[in-house]
Amino acid sequence: MQMKFDKTVYIETSVASYLTAGTFTNPAKIARQLATTDWLNFWGPGFDLYTSDLTIEEAERGHHGDAAQGLEALDGITKLPITNAVNTLADALTLTQALPPNSRNDAVHVALAAVHDIDYILTWKSRLLDKEVTGPNIRQVCEQHRYRSPETCTPHALVGEVPIWYDEILEELWEIRYNMSYERGKSFAPIDVPAQLEEFKEVENGWLDGEGKAPNHDGLDWLIGAFRSHFPSEAMPTRCYLARDGRVRMEWSIGSNFMSFQVDLPLHTGGWLWSNSESRDSDHGDLDLDKVSSWDWLVSEIKDKQAQSGEQRVTL
Repeated sequence: MQMKFDKTVYIETSVASYLTAGTFTNPAKIARQLATTDWLNFWGPGFDLYTSDLTIEEAERGHHGDAAQGLEALDGITKLPITNAVNTLADALTLTQALPPNSRNDAVHVALAAVHDIDYILTWKSRLLDKEVTGPNIRQVCEQHRYRSPETCTPHALVGEVPIWYDEILEELWEIRYNMSYERGKSFAPIDVPAQLEEFKEVENGWLDGEGKAPNHDGLDWLIGAFRSHFPSEAMPTRCYLARDGRVRMEWSIGSNFMSFQVDLPLHTGGWLWSNSESRDSDHGDLDLDKVSSWDWLVSEIKDKQAQSGEQRVTL
C-alpha cells in the first residue's frame, strides 16, 4: 500500500545533482546523497512530483558521473514550463534582493514553484532554506505578485504530511553518525541506540526555533530499557533522531528496503512503515510496545529483510 499525502513537490538542482555525482568522501555529502536517493525511493511516490528542464540541464552540466543514468529517477516526472509569468516573478525576486542578484537560476526555481502553485521545494541550498532572512523576503515578493510562496525543505525534513524542522546541530550530528561508518559498497553500521537516547535527555523545550518539544524522560528511560532487553546489536537502526513533537524516529536502510519506526514515549506505542525501492511495495502499522510480542515481531521483520538482501551487519 503506497502512502499518499496530497501535496506537490518541486525538485530543484541541488537535489538532482546528488543523483549524478560520483563517490564522495565528505561525510555530510555522503549523507545528503543517500538521503536524496532514500527520499526519492521511499517518500517521493507519496507526493505529486515536479521538476523542470532547468533542473535537468544544471544537473547534467555539473555531473561527475553518468548523468543520464543518475537522472533516471526523474524520468516521467512532469517538467514545469518557464513561462512569462515565471520570468517576471524571478526578475522581481532578484531585483528586490529577496535572492542575490547573481542567483537568477535559484529565483527561477522559486518562481516555477510559486507560479505553478507547488507546496514544497525540495532543496539542499542554504539560501533557500533560510527561513529567518530569505524566507520572509521571498514570501513577500510572491504575495505581492499574488502567488502563494512554496515552503522549502531538505529530504531529511520532508518525511510525511508535515515537514519536520531539524535543529542544525542535531542534523549535523545525525549526518556524522550516519556516515562515519559508511563505505561505498558496504552496509551501514548500526548505532548505539541506548547511548543516543541518553543524549536526548539534554534536549529542552524550545530546541527547534521555540517549537521543538523535549522528549519525555520517563519514556526515554523506558525505551532505553526496552532496546537493551529486546534488540540484538546487529538489528539496531542506522539512524535515530528526534521529531519536533518529542517523539523518537529510527530508520533502517537494508538493501532495497527502507524502514522507519516512530515511538510515542508517553504512550509506549510505535508506528512503523517500510518500502522496497525495487518492487515499490510498502506497508505500515502500529505496535503496542508494552507487549514483548511487538518487539519480537519488529526484530524479526528487520532480520528477515537483512536475510533477504544478504546483508551482513556490523555489530557494535
